[in-house]
Amino acid sequence: MLLTDTVAEHIPGCNMAIRRSAFDELSGFRPEYHAAGDDVDFCWRLLESGHVIAFNAAAMLWHYRRFTVRGFLRQQQGYGKAEALLTSRHSNRFGQLGGARWRGEVYQTALRSLSHHASRIYSGVFGSAGYQAVYGAPASEIGWLITGFPWWLLTLAVALNTVWLPDIFWLALLMAATPLLHTLRQARRLPLAEPWRGARARLLLWFLLLAQPVVRGWSRFVWNVRLGSVPGGPWFARSADPRPRLWFYKRVAALELWSENGADRHHLIAALTAHLRCLNVPVQIDDGWRDWDVETSAGRWWRVRFACVTEYHAEAKCLTRVRIATRATAATAFFFMAAILLAVALVFIVRWHPVWTLGVLFVGSVLFECLHHAAVTRAANIVVAASAGAGFLPVGRPVRAAVPGKEI
Repeated sequence: MLLTDTVAEHIPGCNMAIRRSAFDELSGFRPEYHAAGDDVDFCWRLLESGHVIAFNAAAMLWHYRRFTVRGFLRQQQGYGKAEALLTSRHSNRFGQLGGARWRGEVYQTALRSLSHHASRIYSGVFGSAGYQAVYGAPASEIGWLITGFPWWLLTLAVALNTVWLPDIFWLALLMAATPLLHTLRQARRLPLAEPWRGARARLLLWFLLLAQPVVRGWSRFVWNVRLGSVPGGPWFARSADPRPRLWFYKRVAALELWSENGADRHHLIAALTAHLRCLNVPVQIDDGWRDWDVETSAGRWWRVRFACVTEYHAEAKCLTRVRIATRATAATAFFFMAAILLAVALVFIVRWHPVWTLGVLFVGSVLFECLHHAAVTRAANIVVAASAGAGFLPVGRPVRAAVPGKEI
């Protein structure tokens, strides 16, 4: 799991070399990890203690994988148990729906996605050398979501309710068909070696793609209950820009900042990050794969993204442009879905006139947009306040400075 071409977030235990001093400092591997997870726990503790994990592309080994379906599924069962054990000690690294949340990227996964997704030339971490490389666009989390154990559990719950609500039979059927069709598409598109390209191999691959997340998710769920492990991370993975996009995202404002002393976007990002941390606001920094530089929380309903670019003029004069964008949170999505369901209920059950219902929705959306505008204004004020300490001057109409201690 690579953060850059030479720095890793995790290396597997089957191909790991650790300095004895670092190994003794962390007291080695923890004994409760029997099936898996010992290497993950050790790498995370290694990073948290301030060490760096290096990646050496020349290090190679021959690793024997499982050769039977039973062996593979037992392995996935062990992985689920290991994830529950890891959750008990590293809850903030696991999402609410299960699964570790990584900041890095696996080369093999990125290479496979080249043939399925539009490619993009990145100039960030992986392209920071004397050349640029083409990597596949990040894969969507939708496939993981609709094939996991929680999805099948929700499908079963909907199917059982057809006894009382026969009209939702088609909804249960659609929910069951969704992972079947998704994994069938995967089984058809994944490359297989020449001797195993027949229909029988494709059907077996389809079964494994269906069974793997269910077996692993069930094991993780059971052991989470037994251990009392509760994930403390976000609902979705590290990808702040999943494809297809589920959350409302728009560019909302732009600022121009002038500097006479050579201060550029790097100085502004450092000042903005320090200012946000002084306000006790959570901050996420671009890891080289994003189209923004800093992301932070704007309360319950939105997250704010800042992207900067600098124009270099003569005599150390710089013009830095800041683009501010917002992304709705899961709470916002659930709020709007609840509002739509309420509107449908008012029209078809309470028999409200549709015009009155649309009027209530319109007023509510206007009030919500006013809250959004206030959050954007606070975000712009914080940029100006942070830039003032780094030697920047706002171009155009000045923006009111942010109130110290106020969250955006």
